[in-house]
Amino acid sequence: MVDNIDPFTGIVPFLRVAETLSFRRSAESLGVTPAAVSRTIQRLEERVGARLLERTTRSVRLTSEGAQFALRCREAHAQMRIAEGELSVARGVPQGTLSVSSSQILAPLVTPALSRFLVRHPAVRADLRLSDRVVRFAEEDVDVALRVGAVDDPDVVAHALLRPRWVLVASPAYLARRGAPRVPEDLATHACVRFIPPRARRRPWTLDGRAIAVTGPLDVDRGDVLVTAALSDAGIARVLDFMVSAELRDGRLVEVLPGVDGGGTIVSAVHSASRRSVPRIRAFLALLRDELSRVR
Repeated sequence: MVDNIDPFTGIVPFLRVAETLSFRRSAESLGVTPAAVSRTIQRLEERVGARLLERTTRSVRLTSEGAQFALRCREAHAQMRIAEGELSVARGVPQGTLSVSSSQILAPLVTPALSRFLVRHPAVRADLRLSDRVVRFAEEDVDVALRVGAVDDPDVVAHALLRPRWVLVASPAYLARRGAPRVPEDLATHACVRFIPPRARRRPWTLDGRAIAVTGPLDVDRGDVLVTAALSDAGIARVLDFMVSAELRDGRLVEVLPGVDGGGTIVSAVHSASRRSVPRIRAFLALLRDELSRVR
């Protein structure tokens, strides 16, 4: 009876698994257990009479029926969100579900801001997804995406929030053991901890406008792990300044080659041009601008 009343039962967990291909990551983003997600999708499969996912001990993938079903469900869910947004615009107050996609390394900035936003606007609930991939707003149920780097898409609106700089850091213990590099070329003899995104190539570091080849025993695919590795005396890491501001202040990390220009980047909040008037999006952008203006 419940499924007849609410045909969307189980759709959000299914779409999350279809996006991440992981029960664990989907459960974390939904605030439930992997077992709960699995049971929900099993009930959904029983209801629709089709196998939507192929599961093994090591992987999850969509069946052909599941891929087609996900496409249709994504469209329907997006339409519901649009309808919800139209009602919100009509009332002029932030309400409904604010769906935010954020790069992993921005989580320490975005999560506190989002928490304060929810306290300020009790009629809104939030859905925060941590992912470094580029959001396709026309196909995905995302209100705002927080990204590092230039945004080159004519169909979206990007709001610059922060212009951090790249810095090199290491622990005092590592520098005592290996010595501090004096010029960028000295990095060739050091253990450099590098950030390598999934399926990306290793790239040199740009210092003083020059490409400097670096090497080391440890590569990672998450920005927060770079900081952890540096704190653990693993070597020299290249990170954005806001990621290590507290560690530099209290001396747990030391800036390496402080006189060298490591370049900078931009942190932006991005949303679909068609949704600029949705109150919850406008209110969240205003809070982000205020919160991140105080980041040093």
